[in-house]
Amino acid sequence: MASTLTYGSTETTGGEWVSPSWDTMWFPHAFIGVMEQLQHAVETGAPPALSVADNVKTMALVEAGYRSMAQGRTVKLSEISID
Repeated sequence: MASTLTYGSTETTGGEWVSPSWDTMWFPHAFIGVMEQLQHAVETGAPPALSVADNVKTMALVEAGYRSMAQGRTVKLSEISID
């Protein structure tokens, strides 16, 4: 089954919902909780469960993984700048 994404935008889709699809699959279910928390935070004004700093740390982990593969060695998170 191909991956799908449904979104709407007043600027790019004229407020209409669109659902592009791809022949490849990814893992959208990994983001359900994050997006739900963000929507809840926007609705209520409460801070989201995951902060921007948490997301930056996640991306640093991904970057360390890519560098590890490219360089054929273990890349420590301390080698990745998160500033």
